[in-house]
Amino acid sequence: MIQNINAISKKLELFDDFKLFGLPPSPYFYFGSNPDKASFIRTFISKELIKDKILMPWISVSYAHKNKELKRVVESFKRILPKLKEELRIRKNYKIKNSLKPVFRKYN
Repeated sequence: MIQNINAISKKLELFDDFKLFGLPPSPYFYFGSNPDKASFIRTFISKELIKDKILMPWISVSYAHKNKELKRVVESFKRILPKLKEELRIRKNYKIKNSLKPVFRKYN
């Protein structure tokens, strides 16, 4: 899953703004170093995942998750990341109402 999603991000030239890293059972989202942009990306991706009926504020892969579920997540990111790229291209600033904020962390 990490490799597939990162490959999509690289192909769309979003890798500096969005990628997954860490160990396969519990990778982390990376949303870039600009706090406003990171908050926008986090919020955008969460809203789009919810549209696909995927609730994933963090990633914690378990034995209950089979290839079917992992493929569904990757397919969702195939849909989401091109939309994200377009949103980042047309936006002048990244401040949005009701954006998601990191919890208990000073930085993303």
